[in-house]
Amino acid sequence: MPNSESKTSQQLKSAKSNNLEREIEWIEALKVILCLLVLLCVAYWGLTHSPKPKLADTTPPHIFSSERAFSYVRHLVDNIGYRLVGSKGLEQGQQYIVEQLEQMVNRYKEAHTANNLETVLERQVVNGTYRIKLESLGNFTFHTVYTEIENIIFRIQPKHLYANSRKAVLVNCHVDSAVGSPGASDDAAGCGVMLELVNNILSGSLDWKRPIIFLFNGAEEPVLDGAHGFVTQHRWAKDVGVLLNIESSGSGGLALLFRSGPKNGWLTRVFAKSVKRPHGASVSQDFFDADLVPAETDFRVFWEQGNIPGIDLANYLNGQTYHTPRDASDRVMLETLQHMGETVNSLLVELAVNSNVIDEAASNVEMQNERVIYHDFLGLYTFIYSERIGNTIFWLVWLISIYLCVDRVFNHIGWKTFVYSFFNICTSIAGAFGAALVVGFLLSVSYIRAMVWYHRNWVAYFIFAPWMTCVFLYILNKQYGGKAVWSKKDNSSLVSSEALIVAHVVMEWIVLTFLLYFRLASVYIYAWTVIAGCLAMRLPLGWTSRFICLYIPIAILKGPVFWLGAQVFLPIMGRAGVNVFADVVAVIFVSLFWIPSILIPLAPTWVSMFLLLVGVFHPYDKMNAPKRVVYHHMIVSENNKVRNALFVSSMDRRDVVNAPYSDVLLENAQDSKVFRWGWFSSGPWENIEPLGKTCHGVFIENFTVQHDVPKPSVKVLEQRSLTSDGGGEEEGRELLLEFSFPGAHWGSIRWNASLSKWSLEDKLPEPLEDGTVYMRHIGSHDSRSFQVRLHTRGKAPIAMDLTSTHFGAHSDLAPFLTTTLPNWAVAIAFRSHAASCLV
Repeated sequence: MPNSESKTSQQLKSAKSNNLEREIEWIEALKVILCLLVLLCVAYWGLTHSPKPKLADTTPPHIFSSERAFSYVRHLVDNIGYRLVGSKGLEQGQQYIVEQLEQMVNRYKEAHTANNLETVLERQVVNGTYRIKLESLGNFTFHTVYTEIENIIFRIQPKHLYANSRKAVLVNCHVDSAVGSPGASDDAAGCGVMLELVNNILSGSLDWKRPIIFLFNGAEEPVLDGAHGFVTQHRWAKDVGVLLNIESSGSGGLALLFRSGPKNGWLTRVFAKSVKRPHGASVSQDFFDADLVPAETDFRVFWEQGNIPGIDLANYLNGQTYHTPRDASDRVMLETLQHMGETVNSLLVELAVNSNVIDEAASNVEMQNERVIYHDFLGLYTFIYSERIGNTIFWLVWLISIYLCVDRVFNHIGWKTFVYSFFNICTSIAGAFGAALVVGFLLSVSYIRAMVWYHRNWVAYFIFAPWMTCVFLYILNKQYGGKAVWSKKDNSSLVSSEALIVAHVVMEWIVLTFLLYFRLASVYIYAWTVIAGCLAMRLPLGWTSRFICLYIPIAILKGPVFWLGAQVFLPIMGRAGVNVFADVVAVIFVSLFWIPSILIPLAPTWVSMFLLLVGVFHPYDKMNAPKRVVYHHMIVSENNKVRNALFVSSMDRRDVVNAPYSDVLLENAQDSKVFRWGWFSSGPWENIEPLGKTCHGVFIENFTVQHDVPKPSVKVLEQRSLTSDGGGEEEGRELLLEFSFPGAHWGSIRWNASLSKWSLEDKLPEPLEDGTVYMRHIGSHDSRSFQVRLHTRGKAPIAMDLTSTHFGAHSDLAPFLTTTLPNWAVAIAFRSHAASCLV
C-alpha cells in the first residue's frame, strides 16, 4: 500500500509538473504573439497613416486641396469617360485640360498677384517612331509608329530667369486611359493633381527660381509614345533637369517612391529632406533593375532617351481594378490625392525654390553617379546613405556577426549541436515551403479553388502560413523528439534553443552575403535583422525578450516591405493571364514574410491552426475585383473570302475555356488556339501584343452580326529596283508604302521582309523569335495612315498581315454582352478587321 500511495503521489506531482510546464509554455507563447501583434500594428500604421484631405471651401487656393483635385478627376472620368489613344474621348479630355489651364492663367492675370511669374501653354502635335524591348513581357520588341499624337505642355517660370537656373523641373502624367478602362486612378488622378498644383503655384507668392513644366502627355498606354515625342522633338526637352513622374497601379494607398535615379542619389536625398510623410524603399528599385515588374512608365523614356534623372511616384493599393472598367472615380480616395499632391509639391519647392541642387548635380559627376540605399521609418523619417558607406557598414556587420556566431558555437553550444539545429531548421523550412508550393500548385490547376485570395490579399496569408507553420513545427518537433525545446528549463534544452537562435542568425547572414555580393539595395533589411539576431544572441535576456528583439526588424522593416510587395504583385498575378500559376507566386510572397517568423513557439496549437485552411472565398467581385472577359468581333478578308468570328477570351487568371459558365457565353464554340489567319498570325490579338500571349478563350465562326470597321490596306506609292554599286545584278527593291487603318483606334503590321534600310529609324527593325517584324500604329482620332520607305534585300514579295482594331462594341453586339456574363465579370469589347497581302 505505501508503495502504491507513493507511486500515485509521484504521478500526481508529475501531472502537476506537466500542467505547469504547459501553462508556462502557453504564457511564453502568448507574450511573444502579443508583442509581435503590437509591432505589426505599429508597422501597419506606418504604412497606412495618411494626411487628412483638405476641402475646397476651407483651403486657400495656394494650398493643395484633394477635393479640388478630385473635381478634375471626376469630370475626366464621369463626364468624358474612356480616353483611349485614337478616340474622341482623349481629344475631349485634352481640350478640358487646356480650358482649365487657360482659366487659371486668366484668374492669375486678373488677380495681379506679386509672384512675378510668366506662363506658356503649348499643344505639341508630334509624329515619330519608337522601339522598346520589355524583357519582363517575354523580350517582346515594340516598334510603334505614332502620328499626330498631342501633348499638352504648360510652362511656368520667373519673368527674370538667371542663366544659372534655367534647368527646369518637369512634372509628367498621361491623359490617355488603358483599353477597357476609364482610367480614374491611371491616370486621371495624376492629371487632377497636376492641375491643382498649377493652381497652387499661380495663386501663391513663393519666389520660384527656375522653370516648372507640366506635361500632360497624350499616349502612355500604347507604350510610352507621348513622352518619347516630347523628349526627342520638343525644344524644351533640353531644358529639363529633373523629372517627377506621377503614375498609378491602384486607386488607393500612399504615393510610393518606387524608382529614382538611376544613380543620381542626390535626387533621393532631396526626397528624404523635403517630403514630410515619406513612403518608399530602395527594395522596389531592385525589382525594376531586375525587370521583375511586367510594366513600364514614362520614367524609362526620359532616362534612356533624354538622360534625365527622375523620381517615379505611384499609388498601388486596390490594384484589382487597375486597367478594368471599375477603375472609376468612386474608387479614387481623397487621402491618396492629398498625399500625392503634398509629396510632389514638397519636391517642387525644394528643387525650384529652396536649393540650387539641380545645377550643382549637372556639373558634378560624383553626384550623378552616386547610388544610395534608402527606406522610410514608419512614414516619419527617411533613412538614406550612400551605397558605398552603407555597404562598408554592412560588410562590417557581416564580419562581426559571423565572428559572434562562431564564438557562440565554440564556447557555449558546440559544433555538433549547432549543425544539428541548423540542419533541422533548414529541412523544416524546406519541407514547409515545399508543402506550401504543392498546395499552391494544386490550387492553381483547380479551376474552382484557384486564386481565392484575389480581392482579399490578406486571405493568402491565412491560407498558406498556417499550413507552412503546421508542417514546419511537425518536422521540427519530430526531430527533437516531440518536445518544444524553447519551453524547457534543463541544460540540454537551453543549449538547443540557443542553437536555434544562432541558426536563425546564420540563415539571415547567408542572405546578407548574397545581397552584398550583388550590390542590391534591399541589403539593409537583412543587415538589421542580423544585428537584431546578434543582440538577441549576446544580451543577457530571457527567452521572451530574445524573441521580441528578433521580431523588431522583422515587423518594422521586413513586414512592411513584403506586405507592400504583396499588395503590388498579387493583383498583377491575377491579371497576368491564364497561364500564370498565381497561387504559387502567392506562396512565395507569404513565405518571404513567414520564414523569418518561424521561431514563434506555437507547438501546442499546430493542429488547430490547420482549421484556418477551411475558409475559401470566391476570387472575383464586380465592384472591387472584377474579372475581365474580352468579346472580340473579328472579320478576316483574305483569298477573296470573308470570315466572320466572335472570340470570347480571358485576359486574367481562370480561363473561360471549360469554365462552368462557358456554355452561356457561346454555344458550339472552339478553342481559339485552332484559329489561323494570314501568313503569320493566329487569333485576334495582334493589336494588343504581347498581352495576346497571356489570353485564351473560345470562338465561333460564321457569326451573323456584322461590324463597321473597314479593311486595312497597304498601297505602293513608289517602286524601283536596287542594284549593286558596280551596276551589276539587282540587289533588292526600294518601296514607298502607305498603310491605312480607316475607322480604327490602333493598327498593326507583321511582315517577313529582310531590309537593308528603312525610313523610320537609323537602326533596322528588330525581328521577333519567329523572324517576323511587328509594328503598331497609333494616332489621333483623324490620323489613320502613315508612309514608310523600305530597302529590301532581294526581289521576293513581302508577306504582310494587317489589322485595324476599334475598341468598343458594335451596337448590334451590345445587348449580348450584358446578358451572358456572371455578375462578377465585366465585358471589354473589340472589333477588328484583318487582311493579308503580298507586296
